Formats: sequence, structure tokens, C-alpha cells
Amino acid sequence: MFLKPLLAGSIALAAASVFAAPAQQPALERAQNLEHSGQFELAREIYSESAASSNPGDKRAALLGLARVARAQSQLSQARGIYAQILAEDPADPEAKNGMAWVLLADYDVAQARQGFGQTLEAHPHNAEALAGLAQSDNVFRYQLDAKGSYLRNDVGKLWGGSLGFSTTIDARQVLDVDLRRNSVDVGLLDQPTDSRLLPSTSVAVGYRWQVPSYYSIRLSAEHIERDDTATQRRLGVEGEYQITEGLLLSGGLRQSFGSGWRSQLRHLGLGIGLGAGWQAVVRLYSEHNIDQDSHRRALALEAVRQGPGHMLWVLGTSHGTSPNATDVYGRAVLPVGQQGAILATIRHLSLNRETQVELGWRKYWN
Repeated sequence: MFLKPLLAGSIALAAASVFAAPAQQPALERAQNLEHSGQFELAREIYSESAASSNPGDKRAALLGLARVARAQSQLSQARGIYAQILAEDPADPEAKNGMAWVLLADYDVAQARQGFGQTLEAHPHNAEALAGLAQSDNVFRYQLDAKGSYLRNDVGKLWGGSLGFSTTIDARQVLDVDLRRNSVDVGLLDQPTDSRLLPSTSVAVGYRWQVPSYYSIRLSAEHIERDDTATQRRLGVEGEYQITEGLLLSGGLRQSFGSGWRSQLRHLGLGIGLGAGWQAVVRLYSEHNIDQDSHRRALALEAVRQGPGHMLWVLGTSHGTSPNATDVYGRAVLPVGQQGAILATIRHLSLNRETQVELGWRKYWN
């Protein structure tokens, strides 16, 4: 799932500073009200008309409004251009300097963003928006590395395993990730919540996500799986998310597997419902068709997800699948330690073959 843009929390604060003067044109007040209610296109129309005003104060307020609307819609290049226009006329404009810094932060250019907020504070030491920006920048990192070890036991056997995962946020819209896994032996199991398989001895996966935060995202993935005694398997997948409303997130995906004895197709569809205070309830439906065995498996999964504060994450879930019948119960946590680290923990129990898996690891963030 994706989060709201890094800019979102700053927009109301920026608007309040611009409209602090007691006398404003009614048109700009209407535009601000529309902006706060999320009617960005209507607000954009009024701001655009007001930007042609001969009154310098109204023109500046309208341009800043247009930039905030662009930021809210993740149109960062447009917002950057508007702030550059304002700064060309007044290089010391505090709202424009802060706005440009927020755009840089959303693009994960943390050093330049901190410099921009710092320049505002040099001239205005108590500027609330710049102080908030500096505080937010402490939690924004471009790179992430996960190192995990795992132990799995079921009626078929047991194994020890390890993995390394690396993720880099290229900019506000692009994320690239790589995952390497190595296990001591091949063990037969049922991967949650569908997909009967042998856990591979070695696998490598690469993913690329393109997103417009708070609107939609598309992720493409490829996986190469080597096993000790059976054929190599390859997987190609595509997943997507679409924010229906602020509290409803639709997701879905398709994954195709290739290789002798491993040909299958997995589809899934999910709906996330925001519950407030960082909580979300998620329901997902899975359907897998094993082409080689001409068999079908379906499953229903339910999850409770808690995000924040900061990088903290809690996931509690269960799923039930058919053919064969199996119930899965699992929990996952990301527990921040300091500013740039976190403990990773997963525990899972599957009724089929009385399978239990425990995974522990460390996550490192940096720029």
C-alpha cells in the first residue's frame, strides 16, 4: 500500500500563513475553501483567474495556491515551476522557499530540502512551516536494506534461511527493489494464502513501482527460482492500487509462473478500509489455477494493519483456502529503533502440515 505524499501535511499550514491577513479577495477565500475540501480542480480555476490580477498581493497568494494544488495532486514539476516564478521576483519569499523545499523532500532530495528550510529559518527563526519541514525530513530516507533470518518447521521437514532486500526510492513516483533469498534445503509447503510449492533453495526477485501517491500505483515484478531437485521456475507479476476515496483503497494483481511442473496463474483482488488513527482493515480474495495439474485453489484473507507513528507497522492477519483446506494465522511488525533502524519480526502458523515459521531481521534506512 502507498501513503499520502510527503507534502500533504504541510499544505494547510502553508495556506494558513498566506491567508493570515484580515482582508482578502472573496475569490481567493472561495478558492482556499475549495482547496481545503479537496475540490482541487475548482480551486485551480479560481486561483488561475486571480493570478492575472494587477494586485501583487493577490497575484502572489493565487500563485501559491496554484502551487499547493499541484503539490496535493502530486504534480511536482508544475509546483516547482510556480515556486521558481515567485522566487525569481522575490528570492527571499518564505512561503515559496518552504514550498520548494517540500517539493524537494517529496522527491527524496533530503539534503537540498533541509537547506531550503534552513534558509527560511535564518530569516524567520520561528517559522512554523520550516520547523515542521525540518522535523519531517528526519524521517525521509531514500534507501532501505533488510537483512533477515528465518526458521521453518512442518511435518515434511525443517529449514534455516536468510534473505537480503534492498529498496531505493528514485523519486516521488519511482521505487526499485531487489530481494535475494537462500534456504538450507527444499521443503514442501503451502505458500500463503495459495500457491502449493517447494520452498526454493535460492531465489532472486526484482520489482519496479511507478506511483502517483494518494491516487494509484503499478508494480511490475520478476522472480527467478532455483531448486535442488526440480525444474527452475520463473514468475512475472503486475500489481496495482487505486485510491477510491481517502478511506478506500482498491488493489489487485496477476502473477504468471513458468517452468516444467510449475505453470500456474494467480489472481488477487483486495479492498482496504481506513478506520482512523492509522488503522486499516483489508480483505483480499485469491484465485490460483495450476495449469500442469489442472487444479484450482481459492482463498480469503483478512488483515488489520496499523501504520505509524513514523516507520512503525503492525499487521495481524488470517486466511483460509480450499483444495486443500488450510487456515493461516500470521503477524508481522516493523519496530523502529532510533532514527535509522528497525527490528523486523514475522510469525506464522499454517494448519496444513502443522507448519510454523519465525523470521527476525534488521532494517537500515539512509540517504
